Amino acid sequence: MPDRNGRIEQTHRRQRLCGDARPEDEADIEPDDNGDIHELHLVFNDQEYQYVKQLAEKVWEHVQKVSLPEVGEFSSDLKGTEAFEQALLDDIL
Repeated sequence: MPDRNGRIEQTHRRQRLCGDARPEDEADIEPDDNGDIHELHLVFNDQEYQYVKQLAEKVWEHVQKVSLPEVGEFSSDLKGTEAFEQALLDDIL
């Protein structure tokens, strides 16, 4: 089981890939601790794709307005990341 930082990294990797791809199988290449290259396959369902798309649209709205939200109230762990994302989607920020 990945540690908390690993889970956050996995969440961010999935979102980056999902933002660049349609909801279908996509490959990502990553070295392991020994430097050996492995191909990782991730499958995105439509719900996950739509979530990342909405999140990207909210972020883009803030960028266009040069209205960057204060993030200090959110923890840097996975729970804080998810809370920040939800606050963006709910227009709380």
